[in-house]
Amino acid sequence: MEAIGFELVRRGYDRDEVDAYISTLFATKSPVPPPEFKIARRGYDREQVDTSLADLRRRYGA
Repeated sequence: MEAIGFELVRRGYDRDEVDAYISTLFATKSPVPPPEFKIARRGYDREQVDTSLADLRRRYGA
């Protein structure tokens, strides 16, 4: 999700899965279970995603 600014790395979290999870998190008013992402080539940087999602989940009560 470019708006969040995750860097692409050689092996990182699957971009489609991360984007879908974030969209669900923003769209729902109920808690969203913690994510489990596949590792993929040219994926999002795992540390950046983990840090951002921890913050988003705290803010949205997920």
